[in-house]
Order: sequence, then C-alpha cells, then structure tokens
Amino acid sequence: MIEILFDKSREFHENINEVDDFRDIYTGISLKINGQSVAQNIEFEDFFPEFVDIFLRTCLSLLPDLYSGQSGKFELEGPFELIFEPKNSKIIIYLHFEEYKKPEKMFEVELKDFAHEVIKVTEEFTDYVFKLRQDLKKHKSTKELLDRIEEAKSWYFLKYKEKI
Repeated sequence: MIEILFDKSREFHENINEVDDFRDIYTGISLKINGQSVAQNIEFEDFFPEFVDIFLRTCLSLLPDLYSGQSGKFELEGPFELIFEPKNSKIIIYLHFEEYKKPEKMFEVELKDFAHEVIKVTEEFTDYVFKLRQDLKKHKSTKELLDRIEEAKSWYFLKYKEKI
C-alpha cells in the first residue's frame, strides 16, 4: 500500500489563512509504502499547486514508460530524487541521494495502486484546502489544477475501467 501524506500542521493552517491565491500555499510531504517511510517531511518551497501539478504529471506520465520497462524519476528539493523502476506489474520506489550509490530502502508497489494513490491524495488535499478556504476556488490557477486532476482521473478510468 502506498500513502502520500501532506503536512496539515498548525503552520499550514496559519499559512492558508494568510494567502490570497491557491498558488501561495506551502506544504511538506511524506511518502510511505507498506507503512514504512520512503521520504518524510520534505519541505517544498515551490507553490503547492505547481508541486501537485508537477507531481501528478510526472507520476502519471511515467506510467507508460514504467509499463514498457523504463525507469523514471521525480526530482525533489535538495540533493535527492525519487526513483521509480518497473518490475513486472509493480514498481520499485526509492529515494536516491547524490552521495550514495545504493539506496538503503527499496519499496515495491502495484502500478495501479500507485496511480490511484497519486490522484486520490491530490484530490483529497485540494478538497481539504477548499474546505478551509472556499474563496480560493475562484482563481484561474485553481481551475487549471482541478482540470489536471480531472484529466488524470479520465486517464485512470480509460486504463483500468474504474473510477476513483
């Protein structure tokens, strides 16, 4: 099981009350597979929707490559990247640091579960943000983000014949 968790701390709530645009929300992320942390409390200095958009686009655009046997990566802030390597109907995910050649922890997850979790958690987090600040829905950047989420859900439905 894969879990992508966004920071919803007190600082997050303070930050969200001060912003005028969805793009100004900052957050951190934790990635867990089968209950074990792959990456924890990674702070993103980029705007949240840009991060979500990049994360969604990167992860979902990797799926065809992963299905065809090619590896992919998601570059995070700092000297490390998240690596995705295909293995049958699964992918191996690990955090790669520049100074280390072999990762300490490697995790396997079903490709289908990976795609599902990326879309689900992004949608859940945007819903969470909008529950706190409904006025943020009115911005053009928000509409673009929501359109990307819908595109990802449509792709998933076409691929797996299931709705998220």
